[in-house]
Amino acid sequence: MNNNNYPTWLVTSEIAKELKEIGFDCPCSFFYKKNNNNDFSLCLNTIDDEINIGGVDYKNTTYIYSYLIDELNNNKRDLYVSAPTWDDTLAWFRAKGYKITFKDINIGTQCAFYHLDIKEGHTFSYFAKKYEKAREGLVMKLIEVHKEFGNNIKRFD
Repeated sequence: MNNNNYPTWLVTSEIAKELKEIGFDCPCSFFYKKNNNNDFSLCLNTIDDEINIGGVDYKNTTYIYSYLIDELNNNKRDLYVSAPTWDDTLAWFRAKGYKITFKDINIGTQCAFYHLDIKEGHTFSYFAKKYEKAREGLVMKLIEVHKEFGNNIKRFD
């Protein structure tokens, strides 16, 4: 996917595919659709029939009108992948019990996470000069840890 004109507030298609693999199930305003080149195109998520048949230019669409946004989980479809915001992604991991922190220091951003119910004491700390890189590194590690331990985490809330 060409990321040159890509909205920076959405996760990349690569990260979105990884999130789908580990069970990300939150409704999202955007999704990726597999195209003929085996690449993914970013699409607006709506139930408007005119958009579903391709009658609207997505580049000029700035308004989503849907009373059923909670039903718009494209990870239920084979050729689609939900495209969450970074905030939605971190909120999903927090809802799974991960404690996530970001700390700006004068030379960059440090971030960390841990999960009280993973007994092996998995914690992760990551530093990057830019917040966006720290956030991406943290999410990639959250995905890795959740792949390994996600189904075995016992929640006590």
